[in-house]
Amino acid sequence: SQKNGFPDEGEILIPFYNSTESVWSVERILYGAKDVNANTLTVATGGRGYEGTTAAAHTVVTGTYTSTGTAVSITTNAAHLLSTGQRIYLDFTSGTGFDGTYIVTVTGATTFTVVFPFSRTTSGTVSLLPEVRLRSL
Repeated sequence: SQKNGFPDEGEILIPFYNSTESVWSVERILYGAKDVNANTLTVATGGRGYEGTTAAAHTVVTGTYTSTGTAVSITTNAAHLLSTGQRIYLDFTSGTGFDGTYIVTVTGATTFTVVFPFSRTTSGTVSLLPEVRLRSL
């Protein structure tokens, strides 16, 4: 049954970089129930993956940023593996950046730029996180 407009069954799509094949891919996790009070999803046995994918730890890429006006320059501590036009969720862990999903313009293997929604002069640290999507089945 549906409660409060949220699905009781669905899938979670988590993008990640597949270093074995050198491509971006997505982890698909099917869930059968959720508990909004405990903030948990119940995943059925065999509910993970697509075409035999297996669980893997995905390292969060971190780095530093500086912004002047709406232009933001980011330098990561390791290769970010992004492509121009790709969307990524940025968690600004220090400074006064705006957490959210951004479209990147790649300028180097460890550098890229994004545009803030409002003018802000700041700097600090940032984490690149996957954009997780929930979808009702």
